[in-house]
Amino acid sequence: MRGLSFMKLELRIADGASAITFLGAWSATSRGDEDVCPKFDAATYFPPKDISWGKGDIGVTKEKIITRRLVFDKSSIAALKENTSSTHVLAVSAFMWKRLMAISKSKPAPARVHVAIHAVNLRPRMVPPMPTHFFGNLWYFAAAVVSPHDQLDGGDDHDSNRTLAMKLSNAIKGIDGDYVNKLRSDTIPDSLTKKVELASKGDVESYRFTSWCRFPLYEADFGWGEPTWVCCPSMPFKNLVVLTSTRDGNGIEAFANILEEDAVVFDSDEELLPFVSWKIADY
Repeated sequence: MRGLSFMKLELRIADGASAITFLGAWSATSRGDEDVCPKFDAATYFPPKDISWGKGDIGVTKEKIITRRLVFDKSSIAALKENTSSTHVLAVSAFMWKRLMAISKSKPAPARVHVAIHAVNLRPRMVPPMPTHFFGNLWYFAAAVVSPHDQLDGGDDHDSNRTLAMKLSNAIKGIDGDYVNKLRSDTIPDSLTKKVELASKGDVESYRFTSWCRFPLYEADFGWGEPTWVCCPSMPFKNLVVLTSTRDGNGIEAFANILEEDAVVFDSDEELLPFVSWKIADY
């Protein structure tokens, strides 16, 4: 027996971790198994705040977006991790960040500053950690910045990849227990306002990353067996990259949402092609 399941949740009320909790409970109920009941009292930890000042351009565009599905196998990830001392997710994220920056730099008026925004699940970063089945929009963003002073162009690829991976790693590590406590307080950290202001400037290009690699996507058995393939649909966000684990757990699939006009440069990127299995997904 074969089946097809679709799921859509509004980001304003649920993040990726909540979606996976819902998916797990749904599949367990379908099989007649005992499921994990989501908890809906996360607001006691993170009371609602008025952040209407931060609702500007978050990357949504009305321009034509196309999605490219890139598969990094075990050997490609090992090559990217070489000399970076980073995780497989950060190694792939840093590499994709560099390749997307190459698109901007190929234009007549390239951006001077490039900001990578990586989604971070706040639950395990709390002290003590919050259980994974707490339902809500409990994520934050780590922002890493590349400015003209970094001089990434013209150097060794390993050096530039290591620099980008380190920038991402340091940004993510900065969201620790103390930082989460500041987010829970009545005062919004100054760093948040600075990041929003920076990302909204005209000479800045933003790139967004989110990883679903640790989520048990391939364990969602609705009664007819585990999934053959789990994918992310195309979304109207420029320069958004969603990372998922391959079914065997050894590789990573990257779903890159880019402007249609940028596809020519991206598809012919000679530094990208050797590392990926090239599979086009026009949704």
